[in-house]
Amino acid sequence: MAFGSPARAKNDDLRGKVVLITGAGAGIGAATARHLTREGARLALVDRDAAALKAIAAELSGDTATFLADVTDAAAVTTAVDTAIEHFGGIDVVIANAGIIGPIETVRTMSAEAFERVIDVNVFGVARTVRAALPSIIEREGYVLVIASAAAAIPTPSFAAYGVSKAGAESFGRSLRMELTETGATAGVAYFGLIDTGMVRDELLNGTGLEAMMATLPSAFGQPVPAEDAARAIVDGIKRRGRFICAPRYITVLISIRTLVALAEPLIARNTKLRAAIRRADRMVTAAASRAGQ
Repeated sequence: MAFGSPARAKNDDLRGKVVLITGAGAGIGAATARHLTREGARLALVDRDAAALKAIAAELSGDTATFLADVTDAAAVTTAVDTAIEHFGGIDVVIANAGIIGPIETVRTMSAEAFERVIDVNVFGVARTVRAALPSIIEREGYVLVIASAAAAIPTPSFAAYGVSKAGAESFGRSLRMELTETGATAGVAYFGLIDTGMVRDELLNGTGLEAMMATLPSAFGQPVPAEDAARAIVDGIKRRGRFICAPRYITVLISIRTLVALAEPLIARNTKLRAAIRRADRMVTAAASRAGQ
């Protein structure tokens, strides 16, 4: 049975729909799985961490199956998706969520290998996942959700690879949506700000200097919000087959005024807290290299 059509404004009933989520072992992926199981969806959970998959699956009471795969491994992704299709009979929704932030380093100091790994996970990993699931999505007139970020619309100094990757993921999702226009399937893009996940808490805002800059912003903008906020936005977006999904709410405005943000970049670049964070990123790498050479 078809999931719906792009013209349909909303489909509240997710009972029995098969949703595949990558990066499902923690953070936004795990929170989304919890919300979807309460909606009666059947879940195919994909992650590279077997223990994390086992833990989240044990929490869920609905029809759930787990599949071990690293999205940088094309063969493993294809096998996981094909096995999920065989297990459930098809896929109605795919959420390409797996992602990493990479080292907090400037372009000057970041290694080529580290930079390219971020692109591999966040862009190629999304493409591998979607391409594997797409025949089933089209057959069932389903929905693809690409998890991008507010970083797709704003500069990300000291973690440029992440910004590059999320801009690429956004473009992929928007292009895919146009390609699917006549198929009955469709696609959306999710843009999230600071979400309280391990990636944000332990990597982005843990002694990098960026937390000092965030502290100067109003609390509504500078403090991470719970992963459940993103999960609720995703579930609502799936129901309405949304083109754009945003959390927190102010991200909607940010995405809408990205041209104005671009015009303000010279002023933003002079922010003293931002300059300090960039210098700190350079110093940390230089110091580490010096220690390694001793």
